Amino acid sequence: MKVRIKFLLALVLTLLLILTTAGPVLADAPGSVDYVAMGDSGAAGVRAMLGQLPGWEEGSDYGYTDFIANWLALHGVLRKFNEDYSISGNTAAELAVMTSSKKAQRTLKKAEIVTLTIGANDVLAPLYAYYDACAAGEAELTIEGALEAIAKIQANILAGGGIVMKENFKTVLANTLNANPDAKIYVMGYYNPLPFLVDFGYDAAPYVMLLNDLINLAISETMVANPAASIDYIDTLGIINGINSYSGAFPVYTYSYDYGHAYPYGPLYNYPYLPFGYKYLYVNLFEPIADIHLTMRGYLKVAEAFITEINADFGFAP
Repeated sequence: MKVRIKFLLALVLTLLLILTTAGPVLADAPGSVDYVAMGDSGAAGVRAMLGQLPGWEEGSDYGYTDFIANWLALHGVLRKFNEDYSISGNTAAELAVMTSSKKAQRTLKKAEIVTLTIGANDVLAPLYAYYDACAAGEAELTIEGALEAIAKIQANILAGGGIVMKENFKTVLANTLNANPDAKIYVMGYYNPLPFLVDFGYDAAPYVMLLNDLINLAISETMVANPAASIDYIDTLGIINGINSYSGAFPVYTYSYDYGHAYPYGPLYNYPYLPFGYKYLYVNLFEPIADIHLTMRGYLKVAEAFITEINADFGFAP
């Protein structure tokens, strides 16, 4: 991907201003770009909160896509923000169908900026089924039960489920470029949603890397078929989990921080107006089973990476 000079200090100051605004900009506004956000709960902004069960909200105004929209609005360049295709639980298979519709094609045709977070739900069905059974009182929530569900996910990915996801991902990209070959597309890779499992003898990171490898393969194959396309991959695994120098499905890697503690986040660290728990990128990581979503702090960190790439392409901020 592109190697660019960061403008981190200016960006942090800008995002501090964003945090003081009330929600994302949804209405039309004077500007130069339409922004379409597509994907699953990560794009919809479903947040992890201390003391809450997984998926406690359908979406929020504090997802990474909302921070991007507010940043664009703050610089006076946002014409319209559309998040109709950011749906909690969305799969690449479902989004492939959605983006082929005439309505979606009309929406994408006007978009200068498109962000995409999709693919995880295509393979996570066994874990969701286990959570649902626990919520219904049909199963007990235990680390052993979670690991059994994760084993089914692994088997599905390796048995061909991952390739099916990749093909549907390619269809989403193809539909987007068919509607608008000039759109700048920014794809979010997945972070490790269950890093604390290493304390129980299991590490999900290699399978997250495999999923991200398949997403990157979908991007590469799409770029071969569309050499003029602009598609940037955002390495969220590295951003959130701090993985160093990985490649391939089962690489050797190390975490760059202790995931169980609050992550000091520059000048935003422990700001008094941030609710308790927002010092974490994840939810309470001392729980053996916790929400797989990011906190507002985590989404803000992801938004920074997207904004860096967007600004490098468009030059909205000095």
